[in-house]
Amino acid sequence: IVDDSGNSVSFSKIPQKVYSTDYFIEIILLGLVPERLLATSAATRDPSLSLASKKASDPKYRLRSLTISPEEIFNMKPDLIIVNRQTKIDETEMFRGMGIPVVQIDLPTDGNSVNHAIRLISSALRVEERGQLMIDRMNYELQRIDENLSHI
Repeated sequence: IVDDSGNSVSFSKIPQKVYSTDYFIEIILLGLVPERLLATSAATRDPSLSLASKKASDPKYRLRSLTISPEEIFNMKPDLIIVNRQTKIDETEMFRGMGIPVVQIDLPTDGNSVNHAIRLISSALRVEERGQLMIDRMNYELQRIDENLSHI
């Protein structure tokens, strides 16, 4: 696949152990492939910040802190790390230097860019149908909200 930084990323096998450095990406992963996610952040677990907090708080996920070391990430043995494009370049390059494929995602700013992020992530994980279902559900809910608001 080609990520949002224009990097071509290939995999020898379908990624089964995925790590993310971003709260938004964790939420997408919890919706697409919760069984493949290695860790969740405190923000994703916080019910005041995340609608996915209950799912994210499952003890099977390691708690990802802001100060997690590259060694700790490497020891989780991820097949893929997904980062937002604002992640420091040296950090991204360090992961690549460890031999871990890295996909960079633009942080979404609107519905179309959220759809794009879901499509890119689902493509990297070879779960395109799940990704399209997530997009369809989201668009359906947004349409319902618009319809309800139009009566106000």
